Amino acid sequence: MRRTLALHQCSRRPHKKPLLHRGSVAGSGSGDAVRRELDRLEALDRAADADTYAVLIRQCTLARAVPEGRRVHAHISKHGCRDSFLLNLLVQMFGRFGCVADASRVFDSIPARNCYSWNIMVAAFAQNGHLQQARITFDQMPPSDRSVISWTALITAHSQNGAAATAIQLFALMDLDGIRADTITFVSVIDACSSLRRIDHGIAVHVEARESGTEMHYAVATALASMYGKCRRLERSKEMFDRMEERNMVTVSWGTMIAAYNQSGDPAKALEVFDAMEGDGIRPDKCVFVSALEACGALGDLAEGRKIHRRIATARMEENLIVANGLIAMYGKCGGVEEARAVVVFDLLPLRDLAAWNAMITGYAQFGHSDPARELFDQMPERNVISWTGMISAYAYSGHRREAHYLFKAMDLLGQRPNKITYLKALEACAGGITAAEARTIHAKAIESGYSSDTQVAVGLLNLFEKCGSLAIAERVFDDLGERKTVVAWSIMISAYAQSGRPWRSLELFTEMVQSGVMPTEITVVNLLSACSHGGFLYHSWLFFVSMVGDYGLSPILDNYVCLVDILGRTGQLLLAQELLEAMPYEPNDIAWTSLLSSCKTQGDGGRGASVGDQVMDLCPKHSGPYRLVWNVCVGGLEEGNGLALSGIG
Repeated sequence: MRRTLALHQCSRRPHKKPLLHRGSVAGSGSGDAVRRELDRLEALDRAADADTYAVLIRQCTLARAVPEGRRVHAHISKHGCRDSFLLNLLVQMFGRFGCVADASRVFDSIPARNCYSWNIMVAAFAQNGHLQQARITFDQMPPSDRSVISWTALITAHSQNGAAATAIQLFALMDLDGIRADTITFVSVIDACSSLRRIDHGIAVHVEARESGTEMHYAVATALASMYGKCRRLERSKEMFDRMEERNMVTVSWGTMIAAYNQSGDPAKALEVFDAMEGDGIRPDKCVFVSALEACGALGDLAEGRKIHRRIATARMEENLIVANGLIAMYGKCGGVEEARAVVVFDLLPLRDLAAWNAMITGYAQFGHSDPARELFDQMPERNVISWTGMISAYAYSGHRREAHYLFKAMDLLGQRPNKITYLKALEACAGGITAAEARTIHAKAIESGYSSDTQVAVGLLNLFEKCGSLAIAERVFDDLGERKTVVAWSIMISAYAQSGRPWRSLELFTEMVQSGVMPTEITVVNLLSACSHGGFLYHSWLFFVSMVGDYGLSPILDNYVCLVDILGRTGQLLLAQELLEAMPYEPNDIAWTSLLSSCKTQGDGGRGASVGDQVMDLCPKHSGPYRLVWNVCVGGLEEGNGLALSGIG
């Protein structure tokens, strides 16, 4: 994409020494030097020779001196120069500046466009993201002028600007046009295959690279290793890496392999590659360090993260913003966010960008530390949607539902548009903590923004309305999902009907779910057993409990057993309930024992209640609720003449 075009060939002009004033711009690259030379030429009010103009244009390009570049263009135009060589250079210069309109005007003024003129104009549009104009210009090119340079500029632009599918199509058209791809072309189209995770196209391009003899060029091989890693073909990725003869000279190849293991969910292997890299004497760059820190964060390995931090300090990269943000994220994921703030990284950064602030807030949020997160949030010089979402997450994880709802409303009032992740976190945080009216307001906002049609957001809304008891609206949201209903959505509605006193509907819905081809999870069965408990459906509860193993291949979790204990207790089967509690393959928790204790009270079994109460109080010695419940059970037993001893309870 950034290929240097050999423009000197298009003019066929013999090289002459430029007629520059002594001490002028030749070789300086300085904007000041260019200005001095321009002042001299303008004072003389005459045209310079072509080579002098060429040097001035190149120096403006190197110095990114936009005003001076326009002055050179004006001077050339004033003196009527129509040299294609110089005009090509001007198009290239304006393209590098991002001044596409200027580049286009100069291109239109070229009297005799050659292949370099077309290639430079296509590249100017492409490099600045003007894909449509780049394609139009490319299509207007005389077929004989199209070369690998123009094709590659077009393919690379589409690959890098979110049009990877078009990039792959262009690569196929280039092949049909008889143009042989070079290493840059292959790298660009392989990157397009990577971004789409199209392993089929990637393999086809790999075959072409092998046939062309460019397969093991370090850039192509690295791109292939990265593509296979992103497409979860680790064995192919490692094969490419192992075959690379130049890998010990190219840090990016090692970084690609580390990133591939991270992306495939094997951070431990990523750290092994990082250690092997250092063992081979290859110095990590900032990207490699960030990938290694990401692996530590995924593993929650704070000790290894500290070791890598020390290596970063030795390499004097702590103040690099990309590395510093990686360090902050690692400490946050490993539960050491205060260390990230105090030990070196955040508070000592000379310049904190938005990513650093966001990484700190996200680190606090992951562990529910809403107070320090809010302190930083209020100090931020600027905020974006990630900042707001991170703060809402902090409130969600810390159980501050009202605060999360308030912040979500404030975000809207201050003109910050929520994204999908914001909605998901806000819905999670607000479920069970806001009124039905407030839930409807969030729903209306989601409809207005278009996110209500997203499956995940719709399921979040369904959960929100289920938690606040708005069954009618929950039914509408559920029905609107149509064929997009997930097992989570079905499970929520099964629970909603159970909580609303319609347990029979819960059982009917479960049958509909299975008939639609959606298989239940352990949580689905928990909600189903809860419905059976509300309805007193003892037979059905046993049937569902047995079928979850035999028919659906699920392993009962603790909550499944607790629900069954609750059903047995509610239906008066206290002995069976206690036997199940003591025989199940899990250590009974306080919820399980309390459920049985409540059933003892309901059924008036004070004797069993006293023994069960001992278990509850052992598990919850500092909470008064179980003591009150045990007292009520035992007092009930006394009133019935059971003669229970109350010693030790009061």
